Amino acid sequence: MLARRRSSVAREGVRAIIILMALTPFSTPGYGLERVREDKEKFTFGEQITFDYRGLDAAVIVPKRQVDKERRWVWFSPGTLAFSGKQVQCAFYVEMLLVSGFHVAGFDLGPATITAGSPAGAKVHYQFYQLMIKEFNLNKKARLVGQSNGGLNQYAWAFRHPECVDRILGMLAVTDFRTWPGLDTMVTPVPGSYIFDGLGFYMTLEELLKHMKELNPIDNLAPLAKAGVKLYHLHGSNDGTVPTDANILELERRYRALGGQITIEVGQGLGHGTPHPFYNESQGALRFLIAD
Repeated sequence: MLARRRSSVAREGVRAIIILMALTPFSTPGYGLERVREDKEKFTFGEQITFDYRGLDAAVIVPKRQVDKERRWVWFSPGTLAFSGKQVQCAFYVEMLLVSGFHVAGFDLGPATITAGSPAGAKVHYQFYQLMIKEFNLNKKARLVGQSNGGLNQYAWAFRHPECVDRILGMLAVTDFRTWPGLDTMVTPVPGSYIFDGLGFYMTLEELLKHMKELNPIDNLAPLAKAGVKLYHLHGSNDGTVPTDANILELERRYRALGGQITIEVGQGLGHGTPHPFYNESQGALRFLIAD
């Protein structure tokens, strides 16, 4: 539901405060934020503030019009879905979120850095969350979007901090790291493909098997269900990279058994990674993201 419209003076005041916050040098120890950049033209309904986060590109997109009174926000993983390049893959969601008063955020791990939901990766994600609520004064309950390997990224930190999460939207998302990238790849990255630059598991296969139940997102849904986190997933029936049965359908079965609220949509005949309105322009997913 759209937030109540403010007066033009109030809106300009809020906008000025947000931009001032964005342009003020960040001094928080350990975050490594610098080189703040603004783009007022990229989005119709928002202004993009881009900065370095631990040497990675990160962005917050601020609504140009009214700001949601609860300062709710949606975090995309990978962040490039929301802010990278001229043609943003999830532009439909981003623009509709902005016009609804939501902030949009994310950061880019880079094409050769996959965390597969590692504890180190979950820590970096949680620290980004802390940055968002402290420096941008955003709502303490984030709304998450995880696409493909972003599903592991989001679920891995979410189950460790369920009190920080309101809901999760998965798009062709991995929820079981045994199916992708696979246990062997996680402990011995394929050269030139998966480079765990400080974000890997750093275990032997035997150690990973021993601790798998503690680390695999699909085995750690109970904290999310107990916290009332809502789930919504879009997945293709012919996804050969992230198998539908082992990820989305098994996730649904387990979450319902825990008493959790979940909605799934399966796109018949759709595979993995193919741009399609079913994923990128879903009215059901949009309603889920902006719902009270």
